[in-house]
Amino acid sequence: MTVDISCIVTLHHEGILAHKTLASIGRAMYFAAANGARTELLLVADRADGETLQYLQRSPHLPPDTRILSTDFGDPGLARNHGARQARGEYIAILDGDDLCSENWLASALRQARENPAYIVHPDYNVYFGAERWILRHPDQRDTGFRASQLLVENAWTALCVVRRETLLTIPYRDTPADSGFGYEDWHWNCDTIAAGLMHVVAADTAHFIRLKVSGSRNAAATERSRLIRHSPLFDHAQLLGLEGKSVQATDTLAAGAVDADWDEEAYLRVHPDVRDAVRARSMKSGKDHWRLFGRAEGRLVPTPAQRATVKAWSEEAYLDANEDVRASVAQGRIASGLHHWLRFGDREGRDLKAPEVPAWIRNEMHALAAYELQLFPSRQFFKDARRRTFRASVAVGNAYRDMLEVVGPRPVTHVFMLPWLKRGGADLVALHHIHALARDFSAQILVITTESTESPWMSRLPAEVRVLPFGTTHAPHLQPIEQRLLLSRLLLKLRPRVVHNINSATAWDLYVRHGNALSEDSGLYASLFGFDYTEELEPYGYGGALEASYRYLTKVMTDNQAFVRRLISMYGLPPDLFERFRYPQRSRPRFEFDARQKPRILWAGRFDREKRPDLLLQIAQRLPECHFDVYGSPTLSTPPEILAVLAALRRMRNVSVLGAYEGFDSVPAENYALLLYTTQWDGLPNVVLEAQASGLPVLAPDIGGISEAIPAGSGFLLERFDDVEGYVARIRQFLTAPAMLLHERARALSLIEANHSQEAFREHLARLPSYSGS
Repeated sequence: MTVDISCIVTLHHEGILAHKTLASIGRAMYFAAANGARTELLLVADRADGETLQYLQRSPHLPPDTRILSTDFGDPGLARNHGARQARGEYIAILDGDDLCSENWLASALRQARENPAYIVHPDYNVYFGAERWILRHPDQRDTGFRASQLLVENAWTALCVVRRETLLTIPYRDTPADSGFGYEDWHWNCDTIAAGLMHVVAADTAHFIRLKVSGSRNAAATERSRLIRHSPLFDHAQLLGLEGKSVQATDTLAAGAVDADWDEEAYLRVHPDVRDAVRARSMKSGKDHWRLFGRAEGRLVPTPAQRATVKAWSEEAYLDANEDVRASVAQGRIASGLHHWLRFGDREGRDLKAPEVPAWIRNEMHALAAYELQLFPSRQFFKDARRRTFRASVAVGNAYRDMLEVVGPRPVTHVFMLPWLKRGGADLVALHHIHALARDFSAQILVITTESTESPWMSRLPAEVRVLPFGTTHAPHLQPIEQRLLLSRLLLKLRPRVVHNINSATAWDLYVRHGNALSEDSGLYASLFGFDYTEELEPYGYGGALEASYRYLTKVMTDNQAFVRRLISMYGLPPDLFERFRYPQRSRPRFEFDARQKPRILWAGRFDREKRPDLLLQIAQRLPECHFDVYGSPTLSTPPEILAVLAALRRMRNVSVLGAYEGFDSVPAENYALLLYTTQWDGLPNVVLEAQASGLPVLAPDIGGISEAIPAGSGFLLERFDDVEGYVARIRQFLTAPAMLLHERARALSLIEANHSQEAFREHLARLPSYSGS
């Protein structure tokens, strides 16, 4: 018999829930047959449990010619592919063993599919029930507002569809092994079919009723494990994604030039309740005065004439009910209100202002299905609880990915560095050492991604050929955290760089923890760690926990001191061969020489924060009036009041000169310094210690972190306790009375710098790691 449509149902552990599904499918098959369609039913029992198989043997809903195919794939995509190969129909209907469909689904979808061989047909509505209640409408690619770019961060269509069998054989589902980092085979297949020129459309007035489980389903498992979809050719082309042309600007400042000539006081005050309250309190004359004095400079939103009627009739709760993703953004403080979202993005995206009414035919269909699935009874409570969602393309998502593609361009990328920023700091210097050496000596094609919303003044220090994506400042503020993660993951999966190197980026650590399994399939994942920070109660914090959760996906963890490696191994039981200790380049330029005949000066250079213990510096300076202390450094925004008090006390001392911030150690004048006094309570291997040694200046420091790797205990310049003020004072006096000790330490440190911290030694170390450097 020639078959028009083969219904393929995948079953796993449904048990008697399959009874409801098969009753629904049998009803749809009967309706299709009454409308002239010839159908067949194939049940693919993929690793089905005994309860499910037993039910299939007694099910009253199976046509006589039903075929049960037992498989051992353990993979829904591969099970569907097998069913398609065994099917006899011109068209395939993909169905799931948990779900139900409307009576007219097969007949309407087949009729729609026959209009165009490129059509893949989906139901109009999805009604979710069980653990949660949702009502969602599928998009139609034929709609003018459709943009495939949203598939970067969310699936547009469920697996339920009707498609030509030839299409499914040509573009099969990809496997998603349970132990891989990939999932959502239907989402990936949707992307691949669009890339192949096919079109996803909806059959009007049809519905899919989807059972949501708390756990147990493949999609629930994929969500729990933060799986990604595999890379698709769709993500290689801005045109296919609907992103051709320039970025669409969010309307942060609307009609600024025409505002004064066409002012609408009521609309402005409705958008900005704080200004309305100020006007009511008479602390501001009017909204227009606020705009003129402050609002224009602040970039306040001003509705366009076309938006004003909507603004004046605005219902915040209705908009949030219709757009759950916006509700989440408002709750997280990422945008001020639903109204602000609509003005900036939603109007352009075509967002619903309120949840549309549920059609009467859906209620009628649910009433019929409730004969064997009581959870679908169309009660008032069901529709009161059900949240609404419409698939809409996000302007922010589209802009971000368009810019990503433009920055990367057509050239390959071998190394991606993920940094929070690039500014003055030890970790930033490490990043620059790696980037310069890889670009200069190993012809690496490098992309730098900064992930935090802050300035990066050291960007100018990058090699000219390095590409830079300032993701944190340009796009992250407009994106949900999950959108940030998914877009960055999509980019990394597209680029397939040899190396992804994370240096202190919290966003990158989040990617490693959540998606490291998938990202490590085609790229080596690397990280740099240097030490812990501490709370006021001396509780350590940092990225050790993220390392513990993701280490199995990492190729190497790079650091500059062995002390921290030993601590991580002791804390977490990590394998020693995971770590690679580097000695980073320091150019030997001995420009400091101490003349004991002149008044001795002591140098202190660092941050004014709790970690660097400037209070110890104050006590040492008070005990050494015979020495003059030059103090370089400045407070930060987070400097606590007690440290600011220390700074004020230092400024009042006669033997202390507080000289403020400095731009690197090279900017410190070559005065008659006996030594660098380094105070700290916790540390890794501070770069300033190595910089001072390379400049010919001995360093007196405590045995903290990796400092002993630069200053051995036997040198006399390493104190056992970080807070040993009397020890600092005694050593300084000893060195000043025996300046030969200063000369000896100066020579020792310079010899160490020249032997271990040369550019050539660093290059050779990189060359010994061919998987990293590509040597």
